[in-house]
Amino acid sequence: MKHTFTTVTTISLCIFLSACLSSRTVQVARPSENTQPAVDITTFSNPVSRNESVADPHHGKESGFALTAMAGVNGKLANGVAIAHYFEDKGTIVSIQLNIAAAKDGEFYAGWLQGQDDEDVVGLGQLTSSTGNVQHNVRFDTDKDLEAHKNVVVTLQKDGNGAAFGEVVATGILKQTKR
Repeated sequence: MKHTFTTVTTISLCIFLSACLSSRTVQVARPSENTQPAVDITTFSNPVSRNESVADPHHGKESGFALTAMAGVNGKLANGVAIAHYFEDKGTIVSIQLNIAAAKDGEFYAGWLQGQDDEDVVGLGQLTSSTGNVQHNVRFDTDKDLEAHKNVVVTLQKDGNGAAFGEVVATGILKQTKR
């Protein structure tokens, strides 16, 4: 079953990225609710073509976006995707979706954006799992321009450790596309 999950997750990530960058409709296979190796097929339509503008109710018109695949480091098994949206008002929205084993009691995962200087770090918040399994995510919305922060980092934090940078468990480097 572990092999099936990894395969489906990898296929879903590839389909997701190709849908964002080209096609208008995509079908995604995912494991069914039962323990059988069957899959369900869900169809998603990409509502925005390359020539259409994107707007956020708070930030206004999008000026560009960036994507990266996330991968585990230091022997940690993890995969996922991070997306950053940049807006004309200089605001930024960043989301991370990461598949990684649940943290132990007293620990949690945190997302970060890092600039070229190792000290130039912006905390994105705690990754949560609404389903209680390996699927974790965080969404960060700011009025600050974070286009120069290309390194996406997920760390394993200990409760009560404050804002200290924990053990790095997954990374990615954002590749920007202008609208």
